[in-house]
Amino acid sequence: MASVVITREPKITHITAGSLAYDLSYIRENEAEFIVPDERVYNPEIRRPRPKPQARTRYQVRARQKIAPVTLIGFLLVGVCLVVVLLSHIQLMELSDQVVSLRNELTSLETEEENLIARYESAYDMSAVESIVTQDGRMIQPRTDQIYYVDLGLPDNAIVYTNANSGDDSDPLHDIAEGFTGALEYLK
Repeated sequence: MASVVITREPKITHITAGSLAYDLSYIRENEAEFIVPDERVYNPEIRRPRPKPQARTRYQVRARQKIAPVTLIGFLLVGVCLVVVLLSHIQLMELSDQVVSLRNELTSLETEEENLIARYESAYDMSAVESIVTQDGRMIQPRTDQIYYVDLGLPDNAIVYTNANSGDDSDPLHDIAEGFTGALEYLK
């Protein structure tokens, strides 16, 4: 069987008479043709399947178990570790306080040392000591023949003397033997 597609076009029976607006009065006349049935209307003939009740999961209640000794020992070890960490932190804080106080004491001692050195140097004035010692006769001024001047402006010269008599310096075994005896003398 062949299917035929029929399209329905609305019949416009009224003329617009110069107005471009559509005249929709024809819809009211043929209102029955354009009513779309509501799909949500309850139809008692159609039975919808009810969802199946799901089986409830049964939970088995276990009897209360005893605490394992390993667990108890583990918790005790964790507690001991926490106490040790807390005590070491307290000791660290005490030591850091002591370090700060010792540093403060060190700075005060350094300033006191500088003051004492200044007082010591002022107590021993070299001109005063020289005048006291020369008056007693314990020290006298040097004579001109006792003064020697050393000229350090000249370059250094070094002269290496070698023993020309020994002809066995070229022998490597002799050099090794000398090094060995030198090392033994050093260790004695």
